[in-house]
Amino acid sequence: MLKVRQRTVVLLLVMLILAASVLLVLTRDAASPVGSADHSDKNQLVDQSPLQTAHAIAALATSPEEQRFAQEALRLGDHEVDLAFADAVRDAAEHPVKPTAEARQLITRLSESEARVKAGNDRLVQLKKQIAGAPEHDRDNLEQQRDLAQAQLELDQDAWEDAREDLARAGGDPQSKIQRLLEEHEATQHQSGSGNAQAASSSMPNYQAENLLAQFSAWRSLRVKQQQLAQAQAESLTAVAALKDRHNALEKQVEEENTAAQDIPPAAGAAATLATLRHRSADQKSLADLDKRIQDHQELAQNYGA
Repeated sequence: MLKVRQRTVVLLLVMLILAASVLLVLTRDAASPVGSADHSDKNQLVDQSPLQTAHAIAALATSPEEQRFAQEALRLGDHEVDLAFADAVRDAAEHPVKPTAEARQLITRLSESEARVKAGNDRLVQLKKQIAGAPEHDRDNLEQQRDLAQAQLELDQDAWEDAREDLARAGGDPQSKIQRLLEEHEATQHQSGSGNAQAASSSMPNYQAENLLAQFSAWRSLRVKQQQLAQAQAESLTAVAALKDRHNALEKQVEEENTAAQDIPPAAGAAATLATLRHRSADQKSLADLDKRIQDHQELAQNYGA
């Protein structure tokens, strides 16, 4: 009887230890439902989180059907980010940032550098023409001048590039910063391709495992995957609501501007009329792109839900 009681106590202790271990693992997994890096930077010029989320979710794909959904999510995320870049470029052009004192100094420096680069190019072209038509005894001197002009031009180009980078860092040239982000995006968006979705199949959990611990591990993987998909779906639905608000606000603004434009007298001039037309055209493109971005996020939400 004593041995039976001892075995019972030991069994209960083992069960308590196992239960505590399970609770610890579940708590740890629940604390981080999304396995990707934080990409909700409020200060970023272009929101690239839809594509980042799609890459994170693609890494969870195991079955061929899930991989097809993952590929579609990557396509939609890439398309949405492309539209976000186009929107940011138009917005930067339509609403230029008022430069600070530091930015004004850098703009002056950039303009002076541009003038030196232009003058250097003109000087180089002129020297090359002179060399082509110069007599033999004058060519050595002209070629030396050409080499010096070429070296000076390279220095001036480096100075211009440095001034441009300094202005971008100071926040005085958001268009250049957006362009650089776009180049980085285009350089990397096709490199990963379908790798995330396909690579995940090699680590597919064994959902038919006979071992109790293996079954629990597979169940835990499914639970974490479900949490991450639910969060990704919620992010897309939140984005839909935010983009709809932006669309409605811009649409109202366009209607007000169209009404105000009817009161502009013909004497305002062709330049003012052209500027107004260009502004209205940019607004219409923004409205169209917002519609497309809303549709992308709606399809992403459906995709993650599937």
